[in-house]
Amino acid sequence: MLDVACALILDKNTIFAAQRAAHKSNPHLWEFPGGKIEPGEDAPAAIIREMKEELNLHVLPLQPFEHKTVTSGSVCLHPWYCSIQSGKLVLRDHQRYQWVALQQWKELLWTPPDVTLLELLTGE
Repeated sequence: MLDVACALILDKNTIFAAQRAAHKSNPHLWEFPGGKIEPGEDAPAAIIREMKEELNLHVLPLQPFEHKTVTSGSVCLHPWYCSIQSGKLVLRDHQRYQWVALQQWKELLWTPPDVTLLELLTGE
């Protein structure tokens, strides 16, 4: 099982999403930014590191998602609600980003673990 931490960044009824680059696995699919939890790290530390590395953003993990973890295939997501504290967004590992209206999330193609997470998040 691959442990992956991801940031849930909400603003009113929208959520921050990033589109995977063409050269990555699951190319062009949308996801919540984050990445693998490294040995000796917990989910909040992984989110802070990954958000700085991939997007040049400093985030503050606030609390874990209600379900704590979401498993899909060989991936175990550790989602945390986060707020952006500082930084100028730079796409280093993604090709696009956008704020997605929660009621319109199905209009984008998401990675399978993020679909499972969105279904739980929106109750669909």
